Amino acid sequence: MSNTGGCSGGTSVTVTYDKAAITPMTVTSNKTLRGIGMSGVIMGKGLWLNGDNIIIQNVHITELNRHLVWGGDAIYIQGSNGGSTAMTKIWLDHIK
Repeated sequence: MSNTGGCSGGTSVTVTYDKAAITPMTVTSNKTLRGIGMSGVIMGKGLWLNGDNIIIQNVHITELNRHLVWGGDAIYIQGSNGGSTAMTKIWLDHIK
């Protein structure tokens, strides 16, 4: 992305959640979630993608409670407007 200038103006944010809740982390339009090195781990919580132009890269999602989080699925993708409009430009790369 840096070769094309796509991230040159963006800012980087580091987020740490010490306690995972039952609800997923919602990722909306125009977001990038990129793990760097071994630090890209989400424990006990899934991702709900709801928007366009989303990149999830180098992330390890682990220790999901399959009884509470979508039957153990780590990523839930729903179109906008309650699923009636298809999402576009979603890139999932190196997700465990």
